Amino acid sequence: MRDVDDYVKTYLETGDFEHILVRYRRRKVLEMIHKYMPASLMEIGCGMEPLGCYYQPPKHYILFEPGEAFFENAMERLKDLRCELDAFPEPFRPVPELHADMIICAGLLHELEDPWGMLQDIYDTAGEETIIHVNVPNAFSMHRVLARHMGLLKDQHELSDRNTLLQQHTVFDMDSLQSMCRFMGFNVLESGSYFLKPFTHDQMHKMIAEGVIGEAVLDGLYHMGEEAYGCEIYVNLKKKPKQ
Repeated sequence: MRDVDDYVKTYLETGDFEHILVRYRRRKVLEMIHKYMPASLMEIGCGMEPLGCYYQPPKHYILFEPGEAFFENAMERLKDLRCELDAFPEPFRPVPELHADMIICAGLLHELEDPWGMLQDIYDTAGEETIIHVNVPNAFSMHRVLARHMGLLKDQHELSDRNTLLQQHTVFDMDSLQSMCRFMGFNVLESGSYFLKPFTHDQMHKMIAEGVIGEAVLDGLYHMGEEAYGCEIYVNLKKKPKQ
């Protein structure tokens, strides 16, 4: 069973390239929010960076965050929010009465022992017109392809030491992510990847710390990842129409 408190402690102590990647993950999420302009938004798991800190949320903002430190941080940072806020310091559960035009499940599905159950809960919560945005790390990220060719991984879907440390259970590729979503009753509206990451988190962190990589390079890698081998992939979903 996933130990949320231990995950939060490990995440906060890591202090490496993940904090840079969070910024680009959020950038992609915000692009999708601005594209669909939902009047109500549900965020499942915000970590230390709730979306409401980075743009003015719509009229209704719904937040689920089971990590105590993450939740307390979110409540402090969102205390002056100018919208209706429903915040839950607990794991996400189906709450159909809390209607949301858009549901964000970012950087979470791969960490769960039962990702199928999460998708079922999202399905039970979503309305027929709700847009669901899901993103996860990509098995075909350039750094994983490189690791396989170096003999460090036998298969790109193999769990790395970092995956194990952060209690991550699944390494998705685009086919497996889309297949799971379709099986659970969703249509895939669009999909893609972002941020080309040639090396591991530790190696990327060292290059940034030593000035080898700067902001311009990071932005370039973000856009290159939209073409191929991005280190994270995403899908935008809707429930299949009732027959």
